[in-house]
Amino acid sequence: MPKPVAPPLAATPGTTLVATLALWLGVAAMIGGCALARRRRRLLSAAPQYVPPAALVCGLALTICSTVLSPQFLVWTLPLAAAALVAVATVWRRPGFVESAEAATA
Repeated sequence: MPKPVAPPLAATPGTTLVATLALWLGVAAMIGGCALARRRRRLLSAAPQYVPPAALVCGLALTICSTVLSPQFLVWTLPLAAAALVAVATVWRRPGFVESAEAATA
């Protein structure tokens, strides 16, 4: 006797609403990110170390607002995260409590 097959997921009004909201949130996040980058283009051209964190934010906005959460999307963010961490390490200092703790132990 064959096993019963589960019916495919039907599109309900709730899932359709969530998918539509996610789409528009993603579009709004990308437009907002592009507008912010355009407003800050002098800063980005003068200090290129801020470009990788900005790209990471745009990539994460697309990943978070996507209707499909694929592991491949998360893998694509890893190089951006690595570049952002390297860029941030050169731009921002470590917090004062970390430096004072290292000075106390040295």
